[in-house]
Formats: sequence, structure tokens, C-alpha cells
Amino acid sequence: MTLSVCMIVRDEAPVLGRCLDSLQDVWDELIVLDTGSVDETPEIARQYTDKVFFAPWEDDFSAARNRAFSYATGDWLLSIDADEYLSPQSVTAMLELKQALTDEVDYVRVGFRFSDQDERSDVMREKLVRRARKPVWKGRVCEYIDIAPDWRGLTRRDITIIHDKLRVNDPDRNLRILQALRASGDASPRTLYALCMALNAAKRYSDIPEAYAQLMVTRESGYLYECLESYLYALKQLDRTEERLPALSLLLETAQPTAYLCCQMGQWFLEHGKVQAAAGWYTLALHTPCREPETLSQHPGYDTWVPHLRLCRCYAALGNFTAAWEHNEKAADFLPGNRIIEQNRRVLRKHLTRGDSAIDSKQ
Repeated sequence: MTLSVCMIVRDEAPVLGRCLDSLQDVWDELIVLDTGSVDETPEIARQYTDKVFFAPWEDDFSAARNRAFSYATGDWLLSIDADEYLSPQSVTAMLELKQALTDEVDYVRVGFRFSDQDERSDVMREKLVRRARKPVWKGRVCEYIDIAPDWRGLTRRDITIIHDKLRVNDPDRNLRILQALRASGDASPRTLYALCMALNAAKRYSDIPEAYAQLMVTRESGYLYECLESYLYALKQLDRTEERLPALSLLLETAQPTAYLCCQMGQWFLEHGKVQAAAGWYTLALHTPCREPETLSQHPGYDTWVPHLRLCRCYAALGNFTAAWEHNEKAADFLPGNRIIEQNRRVLRKHLTRGDSAIDSKQ
């Protein structure tokens, strides 16, 4: 099989070379569609391919990606952005995949990860698609390849694409597009999800609760999980933390809990003086995955040191200082030398010696 790597770019000179260097042993054809660069992006692209095309930017990512696809001639298409790159250990796996792909497969999911996360954070994304299937991108923002029900997929967890954005060229772009979509009457779950995330990026916290409330009506648990952290943070910034419980309860009704959700429930009960119930939620967090399957939301630590520290606080409040000590030490396995853990040790030693029934172990 032959592989066409397809990109849309604009002012990506600082990162484009890194991306293309990581892929140059993999592609048979490189398609670069420039949507209005004023830096050296086109010149850098021409060092790798003579198939550099130009088109005006129309505030529509799908339109641009579909146009890039239209220039490709390979059997398979790989869409990648300039601020992404193929991890070095994935190159061999990608070459092996090229040899193994047959007409029995229509698309391939590979790992996607942000640069500040580890391999536990990989989310599987449809990145390669067979050109004969005439794939089409949909969505002006948060675009996706429309995978038909009869398409046959393959998942390769040994291939990972890393996302590492060094700068944001147009920070208001996504929000601008999404606000126009909402003004036109688009209230789809995907648009509302993207709007919540764009509002958070723009620190428009006062607008997030309304958008999240509209998203809650759809009961789309994946999108709700994606936006939950931004929503809860917005409520904190607005001093409206009492509004957390309906959103948390809805997710418990519609999907399996994540460790993050369990810890948020624990925090709510702890703040309301229901320590035993809080301890139950934190214990559940220790045995619950960190993320909703197939979403990007990552909350490292919420299945390890976070609940252990909170359980230390809970058991101390209940007068069980031995259990509090045990959980504090388990948290120390993940955070050696942490200031709060050391503070807890000093206080807990005194109470274990005296047998007192109270402790101040605020985290």
C-alpha cells in the first residue's frame, strides 16, 4: 500500500520541520495545504514535497481537510497537524502496518497523546483511512472523519502521535467559529462540548455554566466528561460550587464513574460534613479508571495519591489515625517528599501517641 500524509497549515514554521522529520520515512506522498501563512511555512514544506497547495481560510477545518484529501493519490490517507509528530518508537510499527494493511480494513485507530502526559493517557483516534472509501471530514471545529457503520476498523496501540503545541497563532479562532454556529441554531452535543472548551481556554468562565447546562440536556456522557473539569473550575471561579451536584449526579446516571468523578463526589460530601460517605467515594476512586473510555479527559493521580490523601483526612476526622497514617504513606509512594504528606506525618505521630480523637489535616 501507499500512504499519503495530508496536512493543513498556517504559520507553523517553528514546528513543521519536527513533524515532517518524524514522518518522512513513512509517507509515499506528502500533501500540504497552506491556508494563509505569512511566515516561512511554505518554504519549509517545499523542502519535503513539491505538493504544496494554497487555499483561503474559511473558518472551517473540515472544508480545509477535505480539500487536502482531494489532492492525495495514495491508497491510504493519514491526517496530521504541524504541532503533532510520530513518536520515534512508532516509526517501525507504522512501517510494519503499511506492509500488513489489506482491503479488509477501512480505517486505523492509533494512539494520541499530549506531550506532557505518559502512555496511560493515550486515546485511540481514527487517523488513517482508506482512500477508496472516499472519506469525508465533518464539523467546522473539532472535526472528525465520518466513519460509516459498515467500515471495518483496526486499532494499533503501538503507534502514537504526540501533540505538542508551542504557540497559539489565533487564540480566538475556535470560539469565534463556535459562537457563529450557536448563533445559527446549532445546539449539537459536539458543538456545545467544543464551545465549553473554547470558553475555558478564553477564561470566559461566566459563560460556561449555560453552555454546560445545554450540554447536560443531551445526556452525552462522553462530551460531558470532556467538559466536566472546565465546568467545575468555572463554578469555583464564580463562587457557585453548590451547583456541582446535579452535573455529577447526571454522569453517575448515564455512564460508569471515573476516578475523577468519584473524587469530586467525595469532595462534595466532605465539604458537607458527611465524612463516612466521602470516604466511600474516595475508596471507590482507588478502583476506578482515570478516564471515560475513548475520551481525551485525563486526570492522573485521581486513582492513586489524590484519594489516598483525602482518605487520610477522612479517617483522621473519624478518629481512625492508624488508617489515616496508612493512606498518607500510600500517597507518599507517589509523591515522595511532598510538603503536605510530611505535615500529615508530624501531626499524625502526635495523635497516634496520645490517642486523641481530632486532627487538623487540611489538604
